[in-house]
Amino acid sequence: MTFTIKFCSDLHINKYYPHYPSVKDLFDTNDKFIADVCILVGDITYYEVTKFYKKFLKYLSNYFTLLILIPGNHEYYNNTQTKKSMKELDTLSKDLTQEIKNLEILNNKYIDIGDLRIFGSILWSFLPHTAPKKYFPIYNDNYDMLSRDEFNMLNYSSIVSLQNCIEQSKKDGKELIVATHYSPTFDMYSNKNVDPINYWYCNKLDDLIKEENMKVWIFGHTHTPYKKTINGTILMSNPYVNGYVKGLGINVEY
Repeated sequence: MTFTIKFCSDLHINKYYPHYPSVKDLFDTNDKFIADVCILVGDITYYEVTKFYKKFLKYLSNYFTLLILIPGNHEYYNNTQTKKSMKELDTLSKDLTQEIKNLEILNNKYIDIGDLRIFGSILWSFLPHTAPKKYFPIYNDNYDMLSRDEFNMLNYSSIVSLQNCIEQSKKDGKELIVATHYSPTFDMYSNKNVDPINYWYCNKLDDLIKEENMKVWIFGHTHTPYKKTINGTILMSNPYVNGYVKGLGINVEY
């Protein structure tokens, strides 16, 4: 059997508040049923604006059997005077799934559809000391902004979760679709010498892309539309910027 996955990233719907993009804007259709699965690959808006976020997700959920949200870095941004830690924002996000029954939030987690496994993660990037400092208003439990070491611990946790999923999926006979907010590769940048700023956007995980059970890997964050097949794995990015493809999707057999 075949099902269709639509996907997009980096909608940043806070820019349109109190409005948000319509299904016509995103998928070029007003059909009551658009596809089996829609994956939102991060940076949709801030978790702290829960009511607005919920309103948008509830609207989208009516057009798909399953709606999957992969959080991005912007989901954890603080834009009010009241600081909220990542842990507190994760608690807020649970309110979204309680009211939207066909919504799954995947961060270092997976779900199965037949013989396919969909793994989702922010996949925070690793920040070497050569990467310049950036201001990310994301807070730890002490309400301090995350340090470089804390970002790198998040990166480590994401990669370990993905590696474990890859190995477990091999044992379970599952093919993998991976959806991450951060890019798994620097391949979209033409310069052989990596610009240090790009460490804030990408990972060097080309070996994982080539894993035998890897079928599709979609990502966001770079704001760079991208499509390439590497060692049989389809890599795609469809950010809501110039070059966005309305209704971009893939048909998958399961």
